[in-house]
Amino acid sequence: MSKAAAERLIAATIRSIAKHGLEGTTVTNIVAEADLTRAMIMKSFGNKDALLRAAAERFGQTYFDTVSDLIADAGPDPRDVVRAMVRADLHEDVLNPETITVLTVMRSLAHGDPEIRTFSSTRDGRLRDDYTKAIARSLGPRSSDDALAKDLATATIAMLEGFWADYFLFVDRFDRAKAEKLVMMLLEPYWSKASTN
Repeated sequence: MSKAAAERLIAATIRSIAKHGLEGTTVTNIVAEADLTRAMIMKSFGNKDALLRAAAERFGQTYFDTVSDLIADAGPDPRDVVRAMVRADLHEDVLNPETITVLTVMRSLAHGDPEIRTFSSTRDGRLRDDYTKAIARSLGPRSSDDALAKDLATATIAMLEGFWADYFLFVDRFDRAKAEKLVMMLLEPYWSKASTN
């Protein structure tokens, strides 16, 4: 398998999904987008389903890479790290018409494909762990309360998920700053309690 051809096919699949949705992401469109032959899909992946799984994995990794880049300068204060994570999840590099279309398609496939679900679910272990750890640190001495940090992480992710759905439906009216403010309204009272304990 040519690694370069496989990479081109993965990128072309993601672009095709963003442009055409699932129904328009045909083998013909993928190979045209990649400027490769149909045989390269078989040679590189075996079939279109395996290519879609590889695209889902790449899409998930790109999400984490982009978020990591966006929070790199958050500073040492754990609360600033949490704020940066929330802001990154709502940032236009992460949340835009192309990414929300690809995510929605991947999730439609995830119902019948556990491997794709692994890369497109809010129950992703890495996502939950990252939020749980950051929130636990932000709670200061109360961070020994693992249940609270896990619950707040779950609630934060659920709110962000809701905002992603809202963005998908109302891209022209979506207010990133307001969404960020509302998520922080969930967390800040716990930070105030942590400061007074």
